[in-house]
Amino acid sequence: MRDFAKHTGPRRQKLRLLAGVVGIIVLGFITFEAAHAAWGMYGKFAEAAGDNATAEQNLSQLTAEEAQMSAEVVALSSERGQEAALRQTYGVALPGEGEIQIIEESPSSTPPQPQQQNFFARLWHALFP
Repeated sequence: MRDFAKHTGPRRQKLRLLAGVVGIIVLGFITFEAAHAAWGMYGKFAEAAGDNATAEQNLSQLTAEEAQMSAEVVALSSERGQEAALRQTYGVALPGEGEIQIIEESPSSTPPQPQQQNFFARLWHALFP
């Protein structure tokens, strides 16, 4: 029986092999570039998330400072608030008033009492100070 399939010569087979190798190289290059781009996007997203967290923290801090400033403005808008601010800032008092300063004794002023240690504890502290 006769074979009707086309026979390809060695030149055509080499050309087909070369086209396959070039195709694989091109696909590898495309894959590498796609992976590189995806990794770059991941880095940008991670950086943006960190910047977003920092910005939110700064916003909350500024909001708290704004609330404190608003409270100070309200306090300074009254006569009594102005007087309290002057007393606190400059330490002034009206005639006939006195100032009382309370000084607390620090807990480290009294020396600690040495504890009685058994023989093994003293030996341990002597060997491993």
